[in-house]
Amino acid sequence: MRRVLLGRSINQHSADAYERIRDFLILHFKVTQRDDTPFWCYCSSMKVPETLRTVTGLIEPLPH
Repeated sequence: MRRVLLGRSINQHSADAYERIRDFLILHFKVTQRDDTPFWCYCSSMKVPETLRTVTGLIEPLPH
């Protein structure tokens, strides 16, 4: 049972870390005003996840 709980804790920690990194990268692409390549255009048009929308709503609205 203890190993199961430890595994769940590690998995949750990993998922939380992944979400924070993902949100940081999406925020970077949203606030950077580059549009000189298809890559930057694609990234700047990505949907903002709810976790990031909650945080950025405290700062200023971002485009969807």
